[in-house]
Amino acid sequence: MARGAGRLERGTTRDRVNAPRALALDLATRRLSLSTGATPRPAPSEALLATLLTGIDGTDEEVLAGEAGEPPRDAARWVLGHECLAEVVQAPEGSGLAQGDRVVPVVRHGCGGCEACSLGTPDYCPTDDYTEHGIKGLDGFMRDAFADDAASLVSAPASLGDLAVLAEPMSVAIKALDTARHIARRVPWFEREGGFAGRRALVAGTGSLGSLAALLLRDEGMEVWGLDRSGDETAAARLLADVGAEHVNARERSIRDVAEEVDGFDLVIEATGAPRVVFDALHTLAGNGVMVMLGVPSDRPPLDVDGDAIMRRMVLRNQVLVGSVNSHRGQYEEALARLEDIRPRWNGALERVVTHTFAPEDFEAAFADAGPDAIKKVIDWRR
Repeated sequence: MARGAGRLERGTTRDRVNAPRALALDLATRRLSLSTGATPRPAPSEALLATLLTGIDGTDEEVLAGEAGEPPRDAARWVLGHECLAEVVQAPEGSGLAQGDRVVPVVRHGCGGCEACSLGTPDYCPTDDYTEHGIKGLDGFMRDAFADDAASLVSAPASLGDLAVLAEPMSVAIKALDTARHIARRVPWFEREGGFAGRRALVAGTGSLGSLAALLLRDEGMEVWGLDRSGDETAAARLLADVGAEHVNARERSIRDVAEEVDGFDLVIEATGAPRVVFDALHTLAGNGVMVMLGVPSDRPPLDVDGDAIMRRMVLRNQVLVGSVNSHRGQYEEALARLEDIRPRWNGALERVVTHTFAPEDFEAAFADAGPDAIKKVIDWRR
């Protein structure tokens, strides 16, 4: 990684827009650096935005390592980042946005040709022609200012404050829950018995996505177990305890043993991207259970798995394994609403999801391993 030329006094929002910094990956050298660029020029349908906060997750780290992502065509440098909270500087007439509004930009833009994208659900685009900020074909949000289609901006409630930066990962958890609920309704008594309320859920992985999923499922009234490979004194384990969920350290307890003790899990959300975890978790599903995969693995050696046992169990017990990627505008809107609902509960647990905040100039530390006490790392572009 290459550092910027030094700290700059950023001054006003207008100063940041006129001389915006950006964290960009040099695609030839694979080095990340902070540099100053030109003022963004919005098209007629676009709003001009000043970035407030950007989140860092495993996808960003994989893009940086060259294990994931597809840069913009013919680009020499690629701005990273797909989690963002921004402020409107200038908005097109008739957009419903005004200067000073806080917004969350949707990550995925549709292909423009399929029914899913025309219906406003590009997360279900069956083609490879969609684009994603900081992930596929578009620059990301790790910059002081940018322009984006006003129709892809979701208004964030002022009462949520900076925690609105969690909207993108929460929207992914919302989609996972929506998907699981849709599948679970095939069971005649699911809705009559209260849906998922009171049922058992396993969340595999306690990073920011897994921790937010655990908060969401507790908000649904589910009994929740969170699985990772760390002790009970980490930030994620303490967060789980604070909201009445149980932490399982996979180094000390087999999740299959836990599942046998509780008669299996009705819902499993996998947020690790580790194939071994996926196949182990499949053995923990209860009858009629649903497992939603959110993690995307990098290339790994093949696994030896007991395919016969897995198939037999899934068929005879009516279990479902489904993948879920990204989210659409409606799920961002629900994510912001659920974050607002969750915030007053559990004595500030939502605030404790953000464990580390960095200035843009400190990007090397931001992308370094923060150890077991990290849940969500963010970069504050006002610094």
